Amino acid sequence: MDSMGIKMPSFKNTPKFSDKQLAAAYVEDGKVIPSRKTNLINELPKKLLTTTELKTYVQKVTTDIGTMITPKSKAVAEKIMVQFKNDKYYGAMISSAANGMWILGLKEPAVYLMGKAIEVLPNADNYNNYGAFLTMTGAAHIAIPILEKLNSVHKKNSTILNNLGQAWLQLGEEVKAENYLDSAILIYANHPQANYTKCLILESEGKTADAAVVIKKSLQHSVTKEKIQKLKDLEGKNAKYHPYQLKKTYFSSSFDLGSYVAMVPLVYSQEPGPKIEDIWDEFREKMETIKGQFIAEMNKYAEQTKEEVQHIQSNIKSNRSVVFRRIIIKPCIHMRVVIILLINRRMMERN
Repeated sequence: MDSMGIKMPSFKNTPKFSDKQLAAAYVEDGKVIPSRKTNLINELPKKLLTTTELKTYVQKVTTDIGTMITPKSKAVAEKIMVQFKNDKYYGAMISSAANGMWILGLKEPAVYLMGKAIEVLPNADNYNNYGAFLTMTGAAHIAIPILEKLNSVHKKNSTILNNLGQAWLQLGEEVKAENYLDSAILIYANHPQANYTKCLILESEGKTADAAVVIKKSLQHSVTKEKIQKLKDLEGKNAKYHPYQLKKTYFSSSFDLGSYVAMVPLVYSQEPGPKIEDIWDEFREKMETIKGQFIAEMNKYAEQTKEEVQHIQSNIKSNRSVVFRRIIIKPCIHMRVVIILLINRRMMERN
């Protein structure tokens, strides 16, 4: 990347993974909004990357990162790749591993491995997470071209907009950063990271009351010690917030979802291998059988509905009145259909 005029990130003292760091309030000398990084901004591509250019860009970034991280970190990532090299879902497996390593604090192998995952599975989730990883290692200027391309394809996505806001804030572009954060909040009012960063910005401007309102929105999505403390800092003794304001959950007694969950082979996550795939095949066959039963049931009710319509039409013609015949339909049949469609979609994705 140096050959492209773009400086590579530093992996020294990378932040720990938390809501506070996800919000990426890039503090410089005690300031939430750092000084404008004019040189880095000037190095950014002047246009959106094409799909081909994006692929090449990520490959170059990943290659350069591979030369910067410690040999031990690279070995850890490569061991994961070897472990899953013959897996049918290789790209998904190593991207999941990258996310897991990041959460565990293994930042260097996580960033490198996510770049490798994109080479195999270049989907929006992986690109977006890669951009977030880069930003949180202090390389927002490298993440922005990736995130800008994503934003042009997946418009009005609050996650991408939030990550762009965090990245531009790191470069000291306050106005542009706030515009992206506000857009993310407009789409999802309780966005946890966008609201948290917005709170810090408002607080830095002396708008304490507005900052308190915003942090409460972030708390509506998720509760962390940092957010609770921030609310206390803003409102002092008047700070009032119940940390367990959960939305009402509805329970349907007519559809026992738990019975289907119980059918999922739990050993899959414990003993990967061909035998476990056989268990999954058996599970899918059971789901196909149940789906067939539901379809047959729906067809029966469809036929009854057709007969009822004909009956009504006949009554209208002969008696100029409508007499409904009683048909008892099992409750929540529409819910069953939705669940079966979801199961079918999962099986299609799996296959």
